[in-house]
Amino acid sequence: MTSAASGTYTLIGPDGRAYRSASPGSLGGHRPGKLYGRLDCPSALRAIARGHYVRHRVFFADEDTAVAAGYRPCSVCMPQQYAKWRARRNGFPGQGSPGRESECVISTSGAGDAFCASDPPGDVVTDRSTEGQAVVGEDGLGRCVWAVSHPLNLHYHDTEWGLPVRGEQALFERITLEAFQAGLSWLTILAKRPAFRTAFGGFQPEAVAAYADGDVERLMSDAGIVRNRAKIEAARTNARAVLALREHGGLDRLIWSHQPARTPVPRTVAEVPTSTAESKALAAELRSYGFRFVGPTTSYALMEAIGMVDTHLVGCHRRGSSGQYDD
Repeated sequence: MTSAASGTYTLIGPDGRAYRSASPGSLGGHRPGKLYGRLDCPSALRAIARGHYVRHRVFFADEDTAVAAGYRPCSVCMPQQYAKWRARRNGFPGQGSPGRESECVISTSGAGDAFCASDPPGDVVTDRSTEGQAVVGEDGLGRCVWAVSHPLNLHYHDTEWGLPVRGEQALFERITLEAFQAGLSWLTILAKRPAFRTAFGGFQPEAVAAYADGDVERLMSDAGIVRNRAKIEAARTNARAVLALREHGGLDRLIWSHQPARTPVPRTVAEVPTSTAESKALAAELRSYGFRFVGPTTSYALMEAIGMVDTHLVGCHRRGSSGQYDD
C-alpha cells in the first residue's frame, strides 16, 4: 500500500515481514493472495482502477525476495514464471506462452482474496502433456513459446538470444537491460532498446560512469526509456564497478568464469530453471564488486541471453546455436 501523506511504500522482505520504503522496488504484489507481478500488470491495474486491491498492495525489491517471502507469480504478466511455479506445485508442465487469456482476479467480496482464473477448480485434472513445448510456426520451424508472441520477440529469439556475447561493453549493455527489465516484460525493453542505447551513450562504461546527478535527472525525463530512478542510478553504479573490475581481470572474465559444465535440456517451459547454483555464485560475486540489480534470477536470465547456458527448448530450431554444449 502507498501512503500519500508520507510518500512511502509497503515492501515485503524475504522473511515475509513488511517495511516502509521511499521506493516501490521492482515488483508489485497482493498480500492476501500471496502473488506478485510486474508494476504494469494489466490485471492489477484494472483492479486498482475499480477501487479494489489498493489496501492490500505491497511491493518487492526483486523477484528473489518475492519468492523467498512465499509469494507466487501472476499468470497474466509473468506467464513463464507462473508456468514453472504451477508445474512444481501440481506436478505437470504449465503453459508459458505470453498473452494467455487467463487472468488473476481480485475478489470483490470484501475479503480481498486473489485467485487465478486459469487454475483448475478442485481436483480437476486435464491433459497437459504438450503444454509449454516448442511451438511450430507457419515457416515449419519450432521455437520457444515466448518467441511467437510478438515479431520483436521472434527476431530477438532467432538472431540474438542465446548466442555467446563477449566483451566488456556488450556485457555491460546486457546487464543494464536485464536490470531495467525487472518487474516488466522483455518486450517493453526490446521496444525501447534503441532509445536506451542513445540515452546511455551506446553503453560505454566510461560514459555512463561519468554521469552526474544532472544526467540522472535528464534520463528521468526521457520518455523513450524506463524512467525508474533506482535503476538509472544502478546503471551508473554498475558502470563504475565495470571500470574498477579492470584491475581484477575484467567483467568478461568474471561473468564467464561462472559458466556451468552442463546446460539444462528443457522440453517444456516448466523445466527451465529460474536460478541455479552458478547464477547465485555469479550474483554474489557481482555484488561483492558493488553491482546492483543483479540477483540470482536476473543473473540467470543474463546467462541465458548471452549463451552461457542453452535453454532453447528441445524442438526449437535455435537449440544448440550457442555452440557451447552438446546435448
